[in-house]
Amino acid sequence: MDAAAQITLVEGEAVTTLAQIDYRLWGAGAAGVLLALAGLIVFLARNRTTHASDAPPLFSLPTEFTPFSVIALLHRIKSSHTVDLTEEQRCSLQADVQTLEQQTFARGEPTSRTLDLEALARRWLQVSLSN
Repeated sequence: MDAAAQITLVEGEAVTTLAQIDYRLWGAGAAGVLLALAGLIVFLARNRTTHASDAPPLFSLPTEFTPFSVIALLHRIKSSHTVDLTEEQRCSLQADVQTLEQQTFARGEPTSRTLDLEALARRWLQVSLSN
C-alpha cells in the first residue's frame, strides 16, 4: 500500500479553520498553570512557618548555677529584642545584675543582700517567657 494514496491534503476554507488559534484552550491552560503555582506557593508557605511549639526555647536555665552562668542569662534576657520588659522590670533586672556582679567580683566586704542564684535565674526566665 502506498502512503501517498492515504494522505488527504486540505485546501481552501478548511486550512483557515485549522490554522485559527483557539484562545479558549490557551486561556484555560494558563489559568491551570497559575492555579497550580498558587497552590504550590501556599503549600510551601504553610510548611515553612514554624509553630511556637516547634521552635527551641529562647532561654533555658543553666545546667550549673554559677554567678557567671546566671549573669550571662540575665544579660541575654536584658539585651533580647524579643522580650518586652516594662521599665520597672528592666530596672529590677539591672539591679539584680549589679547586685550579683558586686557580690561576685567586688573586692572587700560582700554586700548585705545575698542572692539565691537558682531562684534568681528561674524568676527572670519566667518573666522573659511571660512577655
